[in-house]
Amino acid sequence: MERLWRSAKLCAGQVIWHRGRYYSLVWAGIYGRSVNTENDRYVIVSFSPNRWDDKWSSRQFVAREFARKGHIAIHVEPPVWFGQKARGGVLPECVQVEPNMWRYRHSVTLPQFGVRAPGRWLNTFTNSVRYSQLRRAIKRISLTAPIIYIWHPDFAHAVGRLDERLVCYHKYDRFPWTGNPTPEFRTRELELVNNAGACFSLTREMINLGERDVDFHVVPCAVDWQVFHDALKRKDQNEPADIQKLPHPRLGYVGAINQKVDFELLTLLAERLEQGCIVLVGPVGGARELYEEKMQVLLQHPRVHWLGSKKFNDIPSYIVHLDVGLMCYDVDRAPWMKDASPLKMYEYLAAGLPTISADLLAAEEIGDLLTIARTREEWWFAIQRALEERQDPLATQRRLSFAKQNSWENRVDDICCHIQRKLAQATAITTNRQISASAS
Repeated sequence: MERLWRSAKLCAGQVIWHRGRYYSLVWAGIYGRSVNTENDRYVIVSFSPNRWDDKWSSRQFVAREFARKGHIAIHVEPPVWFGQKARGGVLPECVQVEPNMWRYRHSVTLPQFGVRAPGRWLNTFTNSVRYSQLRRAIKRISLTAPIIYIWHPDFAHAVGRLDERLVCYHKYDRFPWTGNPTPEFRTRELELVNNAGACFSLTREMINLGERDVDFHVVPCAVDWQVFHDALKRKDQNEPADIQKLPHPRLGYVGAINQKVDFELLTLLAERLEQGCIVLVGPVGGARELYEEKMQVLLQHPRVHWLGSKKFNDIPSYIVHLDVGLMCYDVDRAPWMKDASPLKMYEYLAAGLPTISADLLAAEEIGDLLTIARTREEWWFAIQRALEERQDPLATQRRLSFAKQNSWENRVDDICCHIQRKLAQATAITTNRQISASAS
């Protein structure tokens, strides 16, 4: 009888996996829920400005790695803005996308409004209802007090809403210098930094002067090493059809195509190429009026091929079939890139590619594993050198070894150790206060 009951609970768990809707999660809460009471297993509620199926970045990779390590991870997507095209349903959705990994989507009936009245008052109401629904969804997955993991100051209002045991803030961009931040935005970030029990940053340079007295733990970007390792092993069988027809050598840029890309540089390189081509893979971003004309000039060149946006799990197959990786950022037009930790730097190296970068601090830190080019001539000579070096097995092995050491698995191990230290410190402080109170 006991064996039959366990089989019934297992089947209930499969209902979540295949259907994944909110009502299926309720069914799991009655029959198939595994209540977590282990101190070393966390429930991570990750508040990200990106949807789960957007172009993958550190936000998705970190959450998934938490889940792979046996923790429960819930990726909370941002609410839809008022007047924006809705994605989702009337009820909130909590879908299990991988083992231990959930994607939570708010109800479209509770949009985000602007900061001016009456939007500010409406946000107070919608935030209250959204967090109430999110609390119920979390408790159906686990009764353990969650750890809130916030990626952007716009989610600072999550602090204190979920009976959390710890608040983490992971700074992935140089706020407030990107975009057009308001004074209120800066105030929100400072409050978030002060309220967080653990603060992380992709680079030391992203930390603003007013935050230097805060204990930020630097966690650079990384790579899903195993995925690229598998793609290299299957390189002869997995070449995508749209890149297969392009001539070698292939100089490739893989990533978001927006104002940070040096379109003029790529156009000059394309004009000087006598053979081969330049391959662009990635979605075209917003604010196209800032770069549309230069981008069109580049795309009209016969040696330039834009293959469009690809699913994140297809990206390795494209990168391993390039000959040289390009980090062609315009640091004058996009000065925040100077302090960035580009995901593609690690992914190019994980594919064993000779890589050329604009003048970025992250590139300087890894030494001669890649080449930094600051002028147009330096870029051209670096490409000639990279094409000669691509057949060097020792140089390739050095790049692969570096990438393996800088995997997301190792990064999240580091994050978990830091979280564990912060939780231990908080427990010690609480214990000391209780002892002092009892003594008095």
